[in-house]
Amino acid sequence: MSSHKPSDLARKLRVLADQIEYIGHDSIVTAIGSEFNLEDMLGALQGALARHFHVLSPEAIARTVAAALRVPVSEMRSPGRRQHVTFARQVAMYLMREVSALTFPQIGGYFGRDHSTVMHAHHLIACRLAGDCAFAATIDGLRRALGAHPEQQKLTLFGPSWPKAVETVQAL
Repeated sequence: MSSHKPSDLARKLRVLADQIEYIGHDSIVTAIGSEFNLEDMLGALQGALARHFHVLSPEAIARTVAAALRVPVSEMRSPGRRQHVTFARQVAMYLMREVSALTFPQIGGYFGRDHSTVMHAHHLIACRLAGDCAFAATIDGLRRALGAHPEQQKLTLFGPSWPKAVETVQAL
């Protein structure tokens, strides 16, 4: 693992998690012929990589964005649709996807939203970054505040299966 850059490993983990979620639990059970817990498997993958890299929680990302944009985390996670709250939520969603191994459904779950909402938010922020240098500088500042750099991705702890995943990985 040490021969790969952290960003490559996190990206590969994210693609694998997306594919597993796309295929679905029933199809995988049929293919391998046994029962398994998808959350535990994804947690084990995150755990294996987290032993090698700094771990950043979705709460830490949300708190950093909330402080910078002066919107309480509770409002970002609420169903509210006021423009400044929605914008802060979209920025947090974008950063969670960019600096963590979280999937779109996991990010959506954190905010009580559907994965397609997260995909839309990610697209909006990415488009704005491409055309607005001042905004790009703001996002870079948030990345630095999180300890993330474009060449280094972070992994996150997410979900109740984390302790079991750590035990599984340590048993390997």
